[in-house]
Amino acid sequence: SGCWSAGQSVSAPFLTPFSRLHDVFACFATPSVMWRPMRVELDTGEKVSDALRNAFDDLSSSDLTVTVQGKPIHVHKSLLKIRCQHFRSMFQDHWQEDTLSVLEMNQYSYNVYRAFLEYLYTDQVSLPPESALELLDLANAYCESHLKRRCEQIIKHGITVENAAMLYSTALVYQAK
Repeated sequence: SGCWSAGQSVSAPFLTPFSRLHDVFACFATPSVMWRPMRVELDTGEKVSDALRNAFDDLSSSDLTVTVQGKPIHVHKSLLKIRCQHFRSMFQDHWQEDTLSVLEMNQYSYNVYRAFLEYLYTDQVSLPPESALELLDLANAYCESHLKRRCEQIIKHGITVENAAMLYSTALVYQAK
C-alpha cells in the first residue's frame, strides 16, 4: 500500500505516494491512528443558562406566583432559595410563606421587582438608571451585594446633566460608589 518500514529515515525530500497528511500518519504513526479525521457533532442542546432564562415567569413549571401591583410573576421557590438569602430565610419550613403558592409583594414597583426576580434567573439586569435606583434600594434591603454593584454600574453609565444631582443624592443614601 505504499508504506515504508518502521525506522526508515529520510535525509532529503522526495516525492511520495501520499496526497494527504492523514495518510502519512495512518502509515507511520505508532500506535496506529485513524487515517481520516474524526467528525464530532457538537450537542446543540439547551444550555443551563438558557433553560433558566426560559423557566422565568413560566406558568407551567412554577410553584410560586409573586404578585406585584396585581400582576403575576411565576417563579420557582427552589431557585429563589438558591440565589437569594432573603428567600432562603423566607421559605424556611417553620415560616408561613413556605406553604404559600401566591406571594404578595408591594414594596416595589412591578417592573423593578420583575427585574429583580429575572436577575435571580439570568444574572442580568436591564433597567434605565432611574429604575435602577429603586432596584438598588431592593438590593440593599435584600443584602444582594452583587446586584447592588450592577445597579451602581447602570446608574453610573446613565448619568446625564439632567439627572446627576438626583442620582448623586440617592447614591449617598444607599452608600453606593
